[in-house]
Amino acid sequence: MEKLAHSNSNHFVGRYAYVSPVPTISRPTDAAATIAPEPNLEAKLAESGLSDKKPLDREAGKVPVLGDLPGVGGLFRNNDTTAPDSTRSPFGLKPPAAPESAGQAFLNSEWLQSAVPSNQLRGSLDVEAKRELDNLQKARDALHLRMLQETVDAALPKTSTVEIVDRAEAQPAQSPTLGQRIAGTLTGKVERTARIAVETNVADITPLGFPKNSAQYDPFFMQAEFEKIRSKPILEKVIEKLNLNETWGKKTDSGGKLKTEETLQRLNKSLDVRQVPNTGLIDIRVKSDKPEEAARIANTIAEVYRDYRADKSKQMALADVEKLKEKLGEQEQKVAQAKEEVERLQRESNSQLTDVSSPKPAAPAPVPQPEIQTRDNSFSVFSLNVSDVSFKLAAASLEKGVMPEPASVRSAEFINALDYRDPEPPPGVPIAFSWERARYPFAHNRDLLRFSVKTAAAGREPGRPLNLVLLLDNSGSMERADRVQIIHEALRVLASQLQPQDKLSVVAFARTARLWVDGVSGAQAGEVAEQVSGLTPQGGTNLEDAMNLAYQTALRHYLANGLNRVVLLTDGAANLGNVEPDTLKRKVEAHRKQGIALDCFGVGWEGYNDDLLEVLSRNGDGRYGFINTPEEAVTGFAGQLAGSLRVAASDVKVQVEFNPNRVTVYRQIGYARHQLTKEQFRDNTVDAAEIGAAESGNALYVVEVNPGGEGPLAIVRVRYKIPGTADYHEHEWAVPYTGKALSLDQAGPSMRLAATASAFSEWLVSSPFAAEVTPDELLGYLGGVLEVYGADTRPKKLEWMIRQARSIAGK
Repeated sequence: MEKLAHSNSNHFVGRYAYVSPVPTISRPTDAAATIAPEPNLEAKLAESGLSDKKPLDREAGKVPVLGDLPGVGGLFRNNDTTAPDSTRSPFGLKPPAAPESAGQAFLNSEWLQSAVPSNQLRGSLDVEAKRELDNLQKARDALHLRMLQETVDAALPKTSTVEIVDRAEAQPAQSPTLGQRIAGTLTGKVERTARIAVETNVADITPLGFPKNSAQYDPFFMQAEFEKIRSKPILEKVIEKLNLNETWGKKTDSGGKLKTEETLQRLNKSLDVRQVPNTGLIDIRVKSDKPEEAARIANTIAEVYRDYRADKSKQMALADVEKLKEKLGEQEQKVAQAKEEVERLQRESNSQLTDVSSPKPAAPAPVPQPEIQTRDNSFSVFSLNVSDVSFKLAAASLEKGVMPEPASVRSAEFINALDYRDPEPPPGVPIAFSWERARYPFAHNRDLLRFSVKTAAAGREPGRPLNLVLLLDNSGSMERADRVQIIHEALRVLASQLQPQDKLSVVAFARTARLWVDGVSGAQAGEVAEQVSGLTPQGGTNLEDAMNLAYQTALRHYLANGLNRVVLLTDGAANLGNVEPDTLKRKVEAHRKQGIALDCFGVGWEGYNDDLLEVLSRNGDGRYGFINTPEEAVTGFAGQLAGSLRVAASDVKVQVEFNPNRVTVYRQIGYARHQLTKEQFRDNTVDAAEIGAAESGNALYVVEVNPGGEGPLAIVRVRYKIPGTADYHEHEWAVPYTGKALSLDQAGPSMRLAATASAFSEWLVSSPFAAEVTPDELLGYLGGVLEVYGADTRPKKLEWMIRQARSIAGK
């Protein structure tokens, strides 16, 4: 498992041009040896918790900067090579002086006040403040990504650094030497030996400038381990496990139970610990009057010491994560201060026509779902959110010759971007369930399960009108010819789907929001679309004010028995008003509870704010789409908008109950942001996603199957609400065990397509679970699949994306 995590880390660094400096995390115990030889044995023992002695003060409160690390040189070094934690950023770079920023001090200088016009000065400082914020956010995101990787790594089982090579035996295979026989005759005791192999602990978090898993020679390591083996915590555990207080007490004249201190002294006298010359092996020798007892004690000491080292290794990993969390909190504060500075400068700015967006707060890559032991939790519950935006964003990024941002890669949206041609529901049945299983080639002894839920085809509900408010971004960032054409096509598609009983309103926004059309009949939608298409984009982007006006308009025309929706068309490049996703999310949630859904459709790749729009749509009971070309507005937007207007099921939740007698381990791929608890499955107050008519949602699980178990693999349940009512329906299906699964290359095209899409998404973000994935293997599993899907362009697009990513990564 350690090899998996390390190879994955190298894979990540090799494929991305930007590698943010990450702080060196000092291990609380032996791992400090990876940085420098340990100069003091007492210090090592004190750090390990096995000695009462205090370590020498090593300039407490000082931490190394990047310039101190081999291979980095003086690149990040300043005159002060060490500094207290409280005055240093987590990346070894000095933060700006407080309370007056460097930019503000520059602004206040007399020479500059007289030489440069104030409006030019303000604009320059505004750009500089945004650049500083962007750098801090990149550093924050790199730190967050490292924390996520370490969190996953800490959860993975570790190979022990201590291995019992030879167990002690009461009757050894080899006859005792002459010296041993003489010693036994003189003392009346026999000696038995357990041999262990000991490795040094290597820090998982490798500092910059050091090769992976490098460790300098520590001359005190073996001696320190001898002392640990003979230490009070280890031997007291041995005494407790073997009940030596009573066993040895019976051998005394009194026959009473010994005190632990007395037993400890006796055990220490009978114990000898030695290193096998020129090796990493240690012999644990124990003398006793009985060979069985000597062997048993020697083996137990070896086992207790091995378990101690494994436990310390786990504690070290968890301590690393906690330190990273602490550093991340400090970095978040710096980001918040920088944001306040940007907002202050924007308020002071006199510019009226600029549309340069603030650096968007880039979200970290979603944490991959961990493997879960079924005996600990057999229920996997999630909201069935169906979207393909992440797949489209990745394609747009690769078309520009750039690897996708890890934060924008969501596996579930790669899986749901493809049509697997699953069967339609039979007549009169609202939803259909499909499943398939194959061997998973990228993990040992694992199968891949795909579940699919598909709704029946249906038109708009008769007699249920629509109150729709179109919220149209008309800012300067939308003035590009391709985006103007995308908006024109999207408006034409929207107009074609409205009916005379519907109400249509249009709010266009730039620096301010304006209500252009107020509650006209759907019969006039075509005329409205032509008029709105002629608006000239200009100015900044005040999304907050625009949303306020759109919701006010939707509430004014609210239809108690109809569909009430706000449809947002934007690139998400908001730069005025409050642009924090959490603040806008609360606004969306409040109106969702009043019955107004929000659909978000992103336009154009460059400068696109995926994180903001994904958060808003996920919390607004709406659809999330992405349109990168006018052609996609005609095809993809039409289908997704139709899903918004023909909702087949709302609050859709899926519960997979795995059978512990058949499935021992499971891991869901994707849906990290849509997880629910077992109790929330039937809690109608907990909101979930919606699915349109003739739409399918898919989920993939990597599972370990017990072929000797009993019963089905799982029970899958789906619970949803009939739109416009308070009526909830629930369906369930058993997933039977059908014997040994086929290998993936022998599985059907739908299974190979789903496996390839999901593995590719995990490879793009260097997931610890994708260490064995390569683009060449993925292309191999797509062999023959494209021909099956014929005119469907998505599988061909996936193949092109894999080839393009392989080419970019190779460079």
